[in-house]
Amino acid sequence: MAAFVIEKIIKEDVNLLGDTYVRVKWEGFPDSYNSWILKSSLEENSDSTDDAQPECPADRGNFISASDAIANVLAYRSLAAYNYPDVLIDSYYFQKLDVKRKNYLLVWNHDEHLYVICAFRGQVWLADGVDHCHINSRVRGLVRKHVSWKISLGSVGRQQSGDDHCGSSAVLIALEYLRMMGNGEVHERLLFPGGLKKKLVRKLHPNDPVKRSGEPSQVRLSVDGLVCRYCQASYKNKGSARLKMHERKCKGRPLH
Repeated sequence: MAAFVIEKIIKEDVNLLGDTYVRVKWEGFPDSYNSWILKSSLEENSDSTDDAQPECPADRGNFISASDAIANVLAYRSLAAYNYPDVLIDSYYFQKLDVKRKNYLLVWNHDEHLYVICAFRGQVWLADGVDHCHINSRVRGLVRKHVSWKISLGSVGRQQSGDDHCGSSAVLIALEYLRMMGNGEVHERLLFPGGLKKKLVRKLHPNDPVKRSGEPSQVRLSVDGLVCRYCQASYKNKGSARLKMHERKCKGRPLH
């Protein structure tokens, strides 16, 4: 996988958590690909020169950055299914979002995992490839605190083909959100074309997946273990009907 090379740094900003970010233009790509990255990511790979570049994603196993995911989303934006123009596609760095006036599609790198935030018509959605956001209340609360809006959770099923393939998952999720935004309505359930899924996994993750113990897919738990998608309460011995009634109530509660 080719590295993305920074052509120039456009501006610098500090987010609500005190982290310094820089907005960069990528060499060979138009301004629509410009994105925010942590300034420390440049300094960590610097040899005290002005030409230091971020570490090539190919040198980091199957990891890809939020900027890499965004670039791959934009590569498909010309297709009719994903050509919804009235939306800002960028990295999420805890900036305040004007979700009442603008539509956003943001890729967020948190704790070496990629999440996708979709803000459409005043509502904010959060999703990732292993549905980690369903079972990590800290992640939901962190986003909700900084967007000042209620979060709905997108349900995408189990990871594509390995625990460290969240990069292709983020691209697929972002494209599906774009498709739904173009149709005028965002749904909880996210579906992907099988051929595109295989293509992206093959393109973005050339190495064998790392087998590590992680939290299982919340969708699988909901089907097999009868666990609430919102609060993780178990209804294994109470039946699916009781679980559905519980989830209807639980869905309306604010996420913290």
